[in-house]
Amino acid sequence: MLLGENAIKTSSGAAGCTFTSDAYVIDLGDGVSVRVHDTVGLGEGSGGTVSSPQSITALYQLLRKLDDGVNLLVLVMRVGRIVQTDQNNYNLFFRGFCESKVPIALILTHGDNCVDNFDVDLEGAMDSWWQRNRPVFAENSLHFTNEAIVIAKKMASPEAYEASKEKTRRLISTSRRSVAWKIPTNSWFIKVVKAIFNFLGRFLKIRPAQLASHLTSVLTSYGGMSLEAAILLANDVESSLS
Repeated sequence: MLLGENAIKTSSGAAGCTFTSDAYVIDLGDGVSVRVHDTVGLGEGSGGTVSSPQSITALYQLLRKLDDGVNLLVLVMRVGRIVQTDQNNYNLFFRGFCESKVPIALILTHGDNCVDNFDVDLEGAMDSWWQRNRPVFAENSLHFTNEAIVIAKKMASPEAYEASKEKTRRLISTSRRSVAWKIPTNSWFIKVVKAIFNFLGRFLKIRPAQLASHLTSVLTSYGGMSLEAAILLANDVESSLS
C-alpha cells in the first residue's frame, strides 16, 4: 500500500506464502525514509501450536544481519477475532526476540468489515470498533505503542484507502525508536573461548557452552525445543554468522 504498488506477495490460501524476508524502502514524507522487512511466515502448522525452529532461526539471522538494528515492530492483523497465531507472533517478536525493548504498533486491515455499508462514516466506525475492542486486546496481554485500522484495498473505498496510507505513515513515523535496538551477542573473544570449549567437550561428552544464549532462549520458550537441542542449533546458526 505504501509502495504504491502490489510489491509484496500475499495469499488468501490456507498455507500462506511468506517464507523469506524481503526489504522495502518506504518514503514517510518530509525527507524521511525507512526500511521495512516483510518477515517469514510464523503461522501455526497443522501439527502443532508453536513456531517452527526453522522460521525462528531464519528470523534470528535476519535480525543479526541488520547493521542498523530495529526501531519498530508492526503486527498486522485482520479486523475480527484474536487468534492464537497473533498472540504467538506478538510474544515471539516483542517479548522473545526484542525483550520488550522495541516499540510495537498494531495495524488492523479490512477496516471495511467494521461497517455493513459505506453510507456511514467509515473512519468513525473504525474508531468506534477499536474503542469497543481495545479491552479485549488488553485482556490477552496485547499492548501496543500505537494502533490503526486501515483499508488496504483501494477498490473498497478510494477515499478511505488514501486516508489509510497517511494513517500508516504517521503510525510508523511516531512509533519508532529514535535509537535502534540490536540483539545482544557475545564478544569475539568469548565466542572463541566457548568454541574451543565446545570442541574439547565433544570428547568429554559435556553440555556445550552457548554461543547464542539469546537464540537458545527463544528456541526453548517459543520453538518447543529442549535445552540441549536448542543450544546445538543456536550454536550452528551463530557460527554461520561469525
